[in-house]
Amino acid sequence: MPLVTYEKQGAIAIITLNRPEKLNAMNAQLLADLRGAYEEFARDEQVFVAVITGSGRAFCAGRDIKEQAQTGGGLEAAATTQNVDLYMTNALSKPMIAAVNGFAGGSGYLLATRFVDLTVAAEAAIFEITEVRLGQMYGWESGREFGLTRTASMELAFGFPLSGRRAFEVGLVNDVTPNDRLMAVAMARAEHVARMPQRIIRYHRELLRMMIPPIPEDVQRRFTQYYAAAQSSADFVEGDRAFIEKRKTQFSS
Repeated sequence: MPLVTYEKQGAIAIITLNRPEKLNAMNAQLLADLRGAYEEFARDEQVFVAVITGSGRAFCAGRDIKEQAQTGGGLEAAATTQNVDLYMTNALSKPMIAAVNGFAGGSGYLLATRFVDLTVAAEAAIFEITEVRLGQMYGWESGREFGLTRTASMELAFGFPLSGRRAFEVGLVNDVTPNDRLMAVAMARAEHVARMPQRIIRYHRELLRMMIPPIPEDVQRRFTQYYAAAQSSADFVEGDRAFIEKRKTQFSS
């Protein structure tokens, strides 16, 4: 069984992460299959928009920490292609909609929010920047990218999980829906996009993505300093180790 399935309904592609026993965590094989799905989506001229979702009770739990530890890393490289950096930036020319059915954490959080263009969340959805509780420095800029309030940005940056309802309230997602209506609502959004003049949709999408303000130079310098310190700390190693050993973290700071 592929770890990512790809099917078409008219002008809409449905991409499903299919590793439910591992909460659709991203290992090397899932990333390879996902890359293949994106490539098929990009080259199919009869498909105008894609809906991405997860099988089982999670959307995507992020990177597979156990596999990364066993193989010595490399998942970031596996996630990067010429047109797609799964962890950060989607440079595909067509719009994508996330149908978030459950937990979306870490890079799964990015896939459910930053990577796509619209997000529909089930009430059972949970959005969390899990790197925070693992002692890693990611996600502090997430609220700024979405134009969230300072209070909502702090929730994310402090590692609080947001329910589908809360994510909708703060403006992180476009819709929140009962669990059994998730795909219907996501497909309705996709059908709307597919009916629009595609040249205009793609122009608008490109311009909106270009409007995200750059990080001020002084903030970027400070982030670089803090990131280097965090990456070289014992806490950075402790987060993943505690997860693998299924115990509480014991941070030194």
